[in-house]
Amino acid sequence: MAPFRGVLRVPAIAFWCIVPGLSLMRASPRGLDRRHLTLISLSGLVVVAYALVLHEQLASHPWLGLTTGFFARRALLSLAQTILLVFHQRG
Repeated sequence: MAPFRGVLRVPAIAFWCIVPGLSLMRASPRGLDRRHLTLISLSGLVVVAYALVLHEQLASHPWLGLTTGFFARRALLSLAQTILLVFHQRG
């Protein structure tokens, strides 16, 4: 059972972000071998790739300049029109 329930969702999310962060700051990387470092590196790569995709989808001026298809149409629309477009994209 979670320590925070009900209306305390924001403090619960903050708590579960801070506790692992503090634990990782105290952890020593000396005991890690090559396999562990490979997994950590791949996890970091996934996070960076996710952030890049998120930026490209949400930015008005994407870094890579890939404004084709759905995202090119989205740039020309208001928020309400975009919500309708996304709603009607579902098959």
